[in-house]
Parts: sequence; structure tokens; C-alpha cells
Amino acid sequence: MIKSILEFGLTRSAIIVLGLMVFCAAGLVAFTRLNVEAYPNPAPVILEITAQAPGLSAEEMEKYYTIPMEVGLYPTPGVVNIRSTSFYGLSFVRVTFKYGIDYYFAL
Repeated sequence: MIKSILEFGLTRSAIIVLGLMVFCAAGLVAFTRLNVEAYPNPAPVILEITAQAPGLSAEEMEKYYTIPMEVGLYPTPGVVNIRSTSFYGLSFVRVTFKYGIDYYFAL
């Protein structure tokens, strides 16, 4: 088996050289299109929103602040999940975007 492969390579060297040139050209094209960042960011974009309304109960915070924010942020492109918590006078909404979304477009 190995002998037949060696015979093919030695007798048809033009095909081997042509294949090597095509392989090197494809590698050069792939290298020029490679995206390289100096400091890559491996974490997804996370947007955290805090709303304060002193004197409102947790149920009122959810009704007047948390749910409207969730409904408004849900159709944003690239949203993976939305988590929220409502406390006495405070509402926290955390929106996670899929990997690759730019911070500029997430806001």
C-alpha cells in the first residue's frame, strides 16, 4: 500500500506540485481573511438595568417597571435570555446577548 502511494507521488510529480500550490494558495486566502483582535473578549454582552422607586412594593415595582422593561427588551435582536428581580423599591433586569454581538449594537 505504501509502495503504491510512493510510486504515484514519484511518477506524477506535476500533480503533487500542483496540489501543493493549490493548498498553499488556499491557506494564504484563509490567512488574509482571518479576524485577529489584540484583546479578544470571550464573554457575551450582558446589559444590566436597575430602576429605583422608593416607597413602592415589590409587586408594584414588577408591575410598573420590571414587566414593561422585559416586554420592551424582548424583541431586541440577539437576546438570549432576560432575568429580572423585583424588591421593595428596586427592580433589576439582566439581558444576555448571544456571543458576537457588539456592545454598541446591544445598547
